[in-house]
Amino acid sequence: MQKIAFAYFIFFYLTIFINWNSYAQPLHYFKNTYEESDRHFTELFNTTKKTNTRAVIHQFQYSEGTIKSYFFPARLTQQSLLIVISGTHGIEGHAGSAIQRWLLDQKINTDKTAILMIHGFNLYGFKNFRRVNENNIDLNRNFILARGQFQSNDQSYSQLGAFLNPGSAPELSTFSRFNFLVRSVFNICVHSLESLRSSILKGQYTYPNGVFYGGSQTEVQSHLITDLIQTFMKPYKKIFLIDLHTGYGERAKLHLLAGKSTSKNSAALLKVFSKDEVDFADKKKFYAVSGELLTYLIDKIKLNIDAEVSGITFEYGTLDSQRTMGSIESLRRIILENQNFHHPAKVETANEIKTLFKEMFYPADEAWRAAILTQSEEKFKKIFKYLNN
Repeated sequence: MQKIAFAYFIFFYLTIFINWNSYAQPLHYFKNTYEESDRHFTELFNTTKKTNTRAVIHQFQYSEGTIKSYFFPARLTQQSLLIVISGTHGIEGHAGSAIQRWLLDQKINTDKTAILMIHGFNLYGFKNFRRVNENNIDLNRNFILARGQFQSNDQSYSQLGAFLNPGSAPELSTFSRFNFLVRSVFNICVHSLESLRSSILKGQYTYPNGVFYGGSQTEVQSHLITDLIQTFMKPYKKIFLIDLHTGYGERAKLHLLAGKSTSKNSAALLKVFSKDEVDFADKKKFYAVSGELLTYLIDKIKLNIDAEVSGITFEYGTLDSQRTMGSIESLRRIILENQNFHHPAKVETANEIKTLFKEMFYPADEAWRAAILTQSEEKFKKIFKYLNN
């Protein structure tokens, strides 16, 4: 009897220890809908404005509603500016918004550093739990300075057209999943996993209903970017940008993603992070995308402002997609969601697909949510140290 009691005692305290991170981090920032996130953001803003009276909300209205950007000027000297963006891939805005609101509640030194929070950049996707916008466009493949680049060579993508964009309603049977796995393995054998990732994920500009479609022209949010540059960014000598994403990489791990290690922006990042902390696009298993928002925004700022500008993507992993099976499952869910949108399945199947998709980009797991807050805290400390220096 004593042995049983002792075993129960050990099990009870091990359970508490394993889940301690969930208790240690406040999880009330994670909301269920865009409307809840928006309401909480406004409440936090109103609280902050009592002590930072020059804080303002910038509103950008378009067909899908109002994108709100929250600006908090530095308290003493307007030396540096931190810009944090959520919802470039709409559904990923749920976790991104939680990070933004959590950051506002932290005790951070803003004497020299102003903060601009762009909340729900892809408002339609945020509200409707889709990754793309109202035009089926992946906004992180859409922001290109040179117009001609919208006409890219999509031959590799075209060869995978039937696999990536099925023309019938999706199914979730054991056979359909096994069939997808077999077809994936076949394509990996023919093209290699790295070639397959590159040809699919970099973005395509030929198939409007297809996955990873980058559009034919820059979307309306480009006007928001121009307006924010003119309104808020001119006084600063240092500007640092963070685009918040979820999905890619090791589960519950914050990956810092940047362009090629040889770029000027990547060199500037090494003033903030060690080389081992950053996953550059020319590293194995990571990829560069065409039309990335962060690159576009950095280039636009540099055209208008004489400042030291750099930025990085925060990517919070969910399905271990750095591994082959995780990568296949991630692609399966993206294809299923797009397929279900254009060729709706039966209600039960459609709801299951939506749940799979949501879990890929906004896991309900409290341990995952606590882990991303803990890791974000460490990285933000380094960023503020750099900006306040």
